Amino acid sequence: MFLHMIFVKSVQHCAHGNTYNLTVYRAEETGDHHIYISKIGSEVGDVYIASEDVVSNADSEGFGDIVEQLLQIAKDDIDRNELGKY
Repeated sequence: MFLHMIFVKSVQHCAHGNTYNLTVYRAEETGDHHIYISKIGSEVGDVYIASEDVVSNADSEGFGDIVEQLLQIAKDDIDRNELGKY
């Protein structure tokens, strides 16, 4: 399936002695939010799609826009580094 990705927001986050780019896109066809995480200086990154839990939690907590919540979740995941990816 081909999706047109619309840029929403990009920030940098520093953790574990590295700087990461966190970029949020919205799929034009589905409205789903995707976040691309890559380490500065690396050409490889990971793409995550906002789960229904994240979207429903954002709605119930009064986030009109889930972008900030997605970015915070990504930052928290990087900081915890539970899987040793970061």
